[in-house]
Amino acid sequence: MNIPAIDARRVETKGQGRRLEKMNFRSETYVRLRSVASTTIAVLLARSLSLGLFALSARLLSPTENAGLIYVTGVSNLVVQIGTLGWLNLSRRMAARFDDEDPARAKGFLLRSFQIPTAVVTTICVLLIFLSFTDWVDRGLSESIFYTGIVSLPLLFNLMLREYLAALNRPAISVLSSETIPLGLALVLLYAIGADDLRSASFCVVAGSVFGLILQIFITAKPFGVLLASTTTIYDTRKWSRIAAYTLVGYGGKLLMDRMDSLLLAPIAGLDQLAFFNSAVRIANLMLLVPTILLPVFAPRISKAYMNNDVRQLRFEVSVQLALIGLSVGPLAAALVLFPNEVVGFVFGDTYRQAGEIMWLVVISQTVFAFSLPLSNLLLMTDGETAYAAASIGAVVANFMLGLLLISRYSLTGAAIATAISTFILAAILTVSASKYLNLGIRSRLGAG
Repeated sequence: MNIPAIDARRVETKGQGRRLEKMNFRSETYVRLRSVASTTIAVLLARSLSLGLFALSARLLSPTENAGLIYVTGVSNLVVQIGTLGWLNLSRRMAARFDDEDPARAKGFLLRSFQIPTAVVTTICVLLIFLSFTDWVDRGLSESIFYTGIVSLPLLFNLMLREYLAALNRPAISVLSSETIPLGLALVLLYAIGADDLRSASFCVVAGSVFGLILQIFITAKPFGVLLASTTTIYDTRKWSRIAAYTLVGYGGKLLMDRMDSLLLAPIAGLDQLAFFNSAVRIANLMLLVPTILLPVFAPRISKAYMNNDVRQLRFEVSVQLALIGLSVGPLAAALVLFPNEVVGFVFGDTYRQAGEIMWLVVISQTVFAFSLPLSNLLLMTDGETAYAAASIGAVVANFMLGLLLISRYSLTGAAIATAISTFILAAILTVSASKYLNLGIRSRLGAG
């Protein structure tokens, strides 16, 4: 037996293996960077167009009509996010694992993920339209409620398909088709027709959403066709609904916090104050640009790392997100704190300059929230729904109670203080939950395995 020859082959094999690992690492790094870059462009365009849309509406519409459009877009998003009963966020997590899932079960999930949300959101839309024709609500809000019911239905399918596109490793396309293109078309239409009332402005929003939906249907037709081609269907509806419910409580709680201005500020302080508050928040939302870009890119990777029990990869994915957020938030936060009135006046007009007075509070809230997003993403993409739900419940209860107490006394400033305190509560609970999850939860699971 030629032992040296065998040893030489082993060394050569190991060398080839190392080279292959390096090539795979480089290839994966390239794919990730390309995905982040393309998603960055899509999100940048979407945020710019969103800001442009409401900057234009602030100039074309009266403050009250503009506040009505803010109400319609904000509450319709709330209707869809809450009305899908958590299936919206669960879709991204489950679809990321379709390649490793039983085709019959994957088909069952795909069908249920559309059937249940469609039934619930359609019912809510009908009730909202009915409510708008009654005397149960103030006349100033009735028109906004009516158009909320109209806008919500196309938005439902738009957001559902966005989640599936992101889970199928097409995050840039998911943002382009669900936000960038719809917002761009809405902006063009708003300017072209010179919309001067809520009715025409809402029409522009609906038209943009429908156009994006058509594009999404075209893109998802092939992968969905493969899934639906399975001859058998397996439903785990009870299990899926339970997981979705935890996700609903968690994500819905934070969404309620984001929409508390519409739910509390408008009825208590008036629609004009809602418009001023929203102008500050909308500008500060630019601080969430990087986290928003990173979430759809890293979510499938976190889900797969957890499924493969790869704790090192899981920690790496979270650490990279936190580092990138740290580098991106500081400069914009400083600019908004130093020149708040100038920035608000430049974007929305001199009428809205007073919103700059609360900008420092809004910036604090958004900074804390930006750093908490990778932690909430971690919990959502693994099995941390309970902790995520607890964090959101604590925060939204605090926000609601503080809002009731402070808005009536301090108007805009009261709303900003309530949001800041509740965001700190949210971030604190998420940090504790995610730390224990990374340091203990996965490790014990690996040991048990």
